[in-house]
Amino acid sequence: MHIVFWGVFAFMKKFSALIRPMSIIAILAFVILIISEPQVCTDGAARGILLCGRVIIPSLFPFTVCVLFIMKTGILSYASFLNPFSKRLFRLTGEQFAVMLLSFIGGYPIGAKLINEMYRQNKISLKNAELMVNYCVNAGPAFIVIAVGSAIYSSQRIGYILLFSHIAASFLIALSFRVFLRPDDLKTVSNSRKIGVSDNFVLSVSDAATAVFGICSYVILFSTVSAYLEKFSDKIIILKYLRCLMEVTVGVSSVKNLITASFLLGFAGLCIWCQVLSVSIGIKINIFVFAAVRILHGAISAVITYFALKIAGVSVSVFSNASDFSAAPVYTTLTLSLSLVCMAVLLIISIASKKYSGNILKDLV
Repeated sequence: MHIVFWGVFAFMKKFSALIRPMSIIAILAFVILIISEPQVCTDGAARGILLCGRVIIPSLFPFTVCVLFIMKTGILSYASFLNPFSKRLFRLTGEQFAVMLLSFIGGYPIGAKLINEMYRQNKISLKNAELMVNYCVNAGPAFIVIAVGSAIYSSQRIGYILLFSHIAASFLIALSFRVFLRPDDLKTVSNSRKIGVSDNFVLSVSDAATAVFGICSYVILFSTVSAYLEKFSDKIIILKYLRCLMEVTVGVSSVKNLITASFLLGFAGLCIWCQVLSVSIGIKINIFVFAAVRILHGAISAVITYFALKIAGVSVSVFSNASDFSAAPVYTTLTLSLSLVCMAVLLIISIASKKYSGNILKDLV
């Protein structure tokens, strides 16, 4: 696995000199297209806003608030009982291991946000954080099982197979990355500054809102770019493949091969890459290592999916019944209800622990 990873990394590093001129050309071409075809820009942006309102915000915002609140209150520190297991297997502390598990169920940018939060609290070294970000980028169960499995392929069974392959690939990469960690990287410094429960709740909501707003901004931007690629894909075939690599929802809804869909879920797409970079500002991510791991994750997921489908007796090629993720939200009633209950409990806790001064305006703030 290490040989494959470094091979991909060397290949991408070799062509790094082309990134700057290609990006300038792409931006200039995008400006020309916006001026010449403004309606396509409007339709693409509107589709991205609809996707954010029906999918991104309902599925990510409540969960992000909850996990940030859990981290800020220090509850994850009780995961230290996992130290013997996590240090031996992954060379991570129990708290870092808990964050890794949360990244597997929270959605693509959640892991990067939590790792960045740990680094801000001095609970993880910079090198360790940089390494963890590479494999803590995973689609959540709701997205893979409900949106991809049920909505696109009309089968939750397929969704669970894709989910198993996706998470299994992350575990294998995490095991592989343990060799790059030094024992010194496991030393952490506790944060001495104590913050009240109510203040933690306010900060959690604010940080979650900032993170989700940044994510939505990239979704709208890449939805606009995707609209232009879709318009000219009939004339230039390569644009159809480029469109699949730019946005994961577009990619998995455009292909009819489960192996390819599994690869695209692991690859995540350029839009997700930008989201991860936006929520992990404090961590210096090596983009070439990150891209190599994304390609490796997709390849491992595809291989695992192939054998899992053989064992389950499911055809590799299936027909897509849905292609528009913005048509319906990907959360379930149970998920939304649990999120609302958690939010209500946190609100009650924050109100109960707040010290009132008697000044209405001051207390409201």
